[in-house]
Amino acid sequence: MKSYRTNFDLELLDVDLIEQSLAARVAELSRAITEQGDADVTSHKAQLEEVRDLLGRIHNQKIWYRPADYMPLG
Repeated sequence: MKSYRTNFDLELLDVDLIEQSLAARVAELSRAITEQGDADVTSHKAQLEEVRDLLGRIHNQKIWYRPADYMPLG
């Protein structure tokens, strides 16, 4: 049985490009939902949910930098 690759070697710019592309797809699907009315809305909503879920998983895997010393945040 073949196994799937679980690790990918992506640069930071690659991940940024993927996120930008997914955000553009979210905009396209949202626009299509608002313009189409009732026609094919359920499939667009399902795709929109999948893309937003993927964007969320990418966001949750990031390691956010926070300095060890005090830094005012406002």
